[in-house]
Amino acid sequence: AAAAAAAAAAAAAAAAARVEAQPSETVRATKGPRFHLELKRVDSEVKEVRQRQLSTRSRLDHYRQQSAVGTACFERDDPDDGVFRRDVEAVTAQVGVMLDDFAREWEILQPVNDELEDLAREADALVDTDVRMSELLAKMSRKLDHFERTLGSAGR
Repeated sequence: AAAAAAAAAAAAAAAAARVEAQPSETVRATKGPRFHLELKRVDSEVKEVRQRQLSTRSRLDHYRQQSAVGTACFERDDPDDGVFRRDVEAVTAQVGVMLDDFAREWEILQPVNDELEDLAREADALVDTDVRMSELLAKMSRKLDHFERTLGSAGR
């Protein structure tokens, strides 16, 4: 049971360390043209962290239920009594801080994302206008050609 607890704590610490590196990468991504890709990557990684948190919570609930009946690693005669619990609480606190940091960064980046979406809509509208203007110019060119032919043949 102690080995399983240590393995779970190590896995959670590794996940936490990987997530801690993300804020600076996220900030760097806003300066490049691949903002949407980075935003989607961060979103998927947050979902993965959330799934891991739920999985860890489920396992912790399982250990607590076993502890209630006296068969878990939290038994009173276990020499490591409370170590796993403290490790879980420490990892939970770290993940909570990281999620709070991400939420703050997300709020900071949200106006940038909104502005990019507005610019994309404006660009689409400009492309539509350009297409209509091209069609209008082609139509005017055809009419001028017709007038030139009509006036040119009448003047002969």
